Amino acid sequence: MSEMKIMFNWLVPTLARVVFGLIFWLEGTQKIFGWWSGSPTGSGHPEPFLNWPYWWAGIFEIVIGFAVVVGFSTRLFAILGAGTMAYAYFFAHMAEHWNWEPLENHGAFAAVYCWAFLLLAFSPETRWSVDRLLRSRRA
Repeated sequence: MSEMKIMFNWLVPTLARVVFGLIFWLEGTQKIFGWWSGSPTGSGHPEPFLNWPYWWAGIFEIVIGFAVVVGFSTRLFAILGAGTMAYAYFFAHMAEHWNWEPLENHGAFAAVYCWAFLLLAFSPETRWSVDRLLRSRRA
């Protein structure tokens, strides 16, 4: 196998993990802190404290996004992220618009992220992660 292919075998999943986690984290900061134009409800402000489902979704997105970016328990948090996005799709987007089609019910982001997190959960371990660092210190 060429050196370039070997490098891309670990670099692409690592960068995908970081990008998926970072954007997920940014979505959470939008809901909790009102950054990047504020709440997705269109208020331009943070979600009210404990407001269901957006405030809670923001908490999940910040925690899961951070854990995925740094590579801490990546598989576990990726499964949680996939479940969070499946819930968002079926119980927020699809239920609100009574339409399964993601482009019409505004659930495309949730559908793509659900599958992206499942891909991370079942992909090989990536480099530059806390999991890898902890495992090397135990060995």
